Amino acid sequence: MNVDTLSNEQVIQNVLEQLNVHLLDALVRLHPTRKTITLFSKTDLNIIAQQQFTGNEWVIFMGLLTSYPHYASHEALFAAVTSLPLEQCRQELHNAQAKGSTNFKNTLYKVAHHTMLVGPDAHFLVEQAQLL
Repeated sequence: MNVDTLSNEQVIQNVLEQLNVHLLDALVRLHPTRKTITLFSKTDLNIIAQQQFTGNEWVIFMGLLTSYPHYASHEALFAAVTSLPLEQCRQELHNAQAKGSTNFKNTLYKVAHHTMLVGPDAHFLVEQAQLL
């Protein structure tokens, strides 16, 4: 199946399926309307962990999942949140960095933190997407 022809929802579903294959005792589920990620026990379907994202954090998380396993640039993630053109986002992030602003990086950190609380496999997925 060609990833270029898949919708973002299908790509995200494929990533979750790949993640769930590697989890021995748990399942990961996303709840877009509630902006939550939940880790369930495979044996009794009890909730092991659950995290809720803010609106911006959710957009960034979805951007990371859509890009996985490829690199998701800060500019592309910022563009997803702001709906600004990529070049404008690149310039704004550069200006913010020059001024010492860390707002966007703090939001990225929070996304990584939420996934770490759900489980190491979900956190690894986000960490890989950010660092590749």
